Amino acid sequence: MALGEPGFSIDKNRLKIGDGVTSWKELLFIDEQENNGIFNADTRADFPSIGEQDVIYKAQKEKTIYQWNPEVLMYEQLGGN
Repeated sequence: MALGEPGFSIDKNRLKIGDGVTSWKELLFIDEQENNGIFNADTRADFPSIGEQDVIYKAQKEKTIYQWNPEVLMYEQLGGN
């Protein structure tokens, strides 16, 4: 999977994020990673003004996930409504 590419396992209902190098089988699910890699917030407005590229940002009320893009300095929607 490409760097930052989300991959959702429908049989396990879990998420992996690609790093551009590691195979699907070797990638850890988000909830298995040491720092968990997830920032939970009620809405996107609650995110930090500058994000981190290796963190998934969840807007709970919007049911949407985002990732910080350092090249354009903004959050990009990965999935959801």
